[in-house]
Amino acid sequence: MTCIEITAPKEDLEELRLLSEQAFRDAKNQARIKIYHVVQDSQEATNWGLSPATLQVFCSSVSTIVMVVNLFITIQEKKKKLPDVDLDSQRRIKINTSNGRELNLTMSGGITEEEIESCQNSIRDLIDDFLSIKDGQNLRNLGTSEIAKINSLFKDLEDRLLDIRILSSFVQKTNNKTICSSVFEKISLIEAIKISAKETFYLRVDDVRQCDHIFYVLEREDILGFYKDSTDIRIIPVENEFIGFVGFTIDMLPLFIKIKDNENFYLFDQFR
Repeated sequence: MTCIEITAPKEDLEELRLLSEQAFRDAKNQARIKIYHVVQDSQEATNWGLSPATLQVFCSSVSTIVMVVNLFITIQEKKKKLPDVDLDSQRRIKINTSNGRELNLTMSGGITEEEIESCQNSIRDLIDDFLSIKDGQNLRNLGTSEIAKINSLFKDLEDRLLDIRILSSFVQKTNNKTICSSVFEKISLIEAIKISAKETFYLRVDDVRQCDHIFYVLEREDILGFYKDSTDIRIIPVENEFIGFVGFTIDMLPLFIKIKDNENFYLFDQFR
């Protein structure tokens, strides 16, 4: 899943968060947004001029990247016109896309026209690369032939994700005692998709590496968005081995919502 990180004074990011959340609702874009890492070190805070934080946005649409960065530029442009505003501190933009590209940009607090143009050109190049068809998986303009390609994509995903787990909790009462326990149960890919963004499921770290490219194609084609909940790895005992798993949730994107009701989709019966 594509991730945007913007580090700037916290008050700028609070405004950006509010504007972004409203824009997501209006455009019906799916994204997850949070602010974290307020710097405590006094020297670093002094270097920034104001207390900085990082706004993180996980998104499943390239239009979201453009929207968030443009809103950020708008806020900085507005601040330039205000009196008694410290414009010396830097603003950093980092974008990681699910096809493995990374973009790092640094802007001045005063944000010049040249910086804006350079930023927009860099993001345009990043998006052009993200949307380019280098793998033959062109699934745009849904039709019968595209359903066949999507079926093949999902079968490949099922073949690679053979061990999907969900943390289930149980309560047992024995001899007037209540015992709470939990276990990582196996579930199918279909079950993982159905619980969607409501609950975290876990994938083997090695399986995720094998599926990174499929996740990218699914995101690029507006089918499914795979969100990694965190970089924390859960160690789960599997057949006398200890295997690393990482948490994910899935968002159903517009094309999937359309194809799951298409009788030519090979998972059609399981979503009825």
